[in-house]
Amino acid sequence: MYLPERIRLTCIKPTSNCAETPATVSEVKLIAAIVYGEASVNSTYEEKAAIANALVRKSKAYGYSTVNNFIASRKKQISSTNPPNLRVREVLCSNLEMDFPVLNEIALNALDPNGVDYSNGGCFWDGNDLKTAGTKHLHYPWGYKFTNPSHDVLNIGDTPPMNLEGDLGNYDYTLESTAGYGHTVFWKYTQEFMTATRTKPCH
Repeated sequence: MYLPERIRLTCIKPTSNCAETPATVSEVKLIAAIVYGEASVNSTYEEKAAIANALVRKSKAYGYSTVNNFIASRKKQISSTNPPNLRVREVLCSNLEMDFPVLNEIALNALDPNGVDYSNGGCFWDGNDLKTAGTKHLHYPWGYKFTNPSHDVLNIGDTPPMNLEGDLGNYDYTLESTAGYGHTVFWKYTQEFMTATRTKPCH
């Protein structure tokens, strides 16, 4: 049975005297904080765990030894940390193992080479804004397709083939789905996009 990520008697909120930042906390706590800040409200265990998996994979793809270094060097990659939103700061300022035991478990799983990959190879994720923004969403003109109907948790369907041009050829879709949980879809680059544009996975 899935339990809420917090079971406690008091509600912990960030205080004005909390000086913790993404640069000062452990990698496990930072991953947990980003997951909490990025996940939808009332998100499932799988949704949060997949975000952690995708985050770690993306940071490693860029060659960073830790997620902390990735966030410090590429601040615009994760919107919830630029600057840290309320949910991120709540975890940064917490006793992680006591206040957010499930997030702690999820972060440890993402860092474990033998852990479960809930994102199924995903590097990117989109939430409800993918549906609400529609054709104005950043990823719409890129072209995306669902490789499995179960991934389409927002019921939006594929974009039309975009017939985009790269240095080495044309391609119709930049992103293809790897998983979908709650209100979050997970993506990776299509092989046709990487071949046509000479783009590395997860970059």
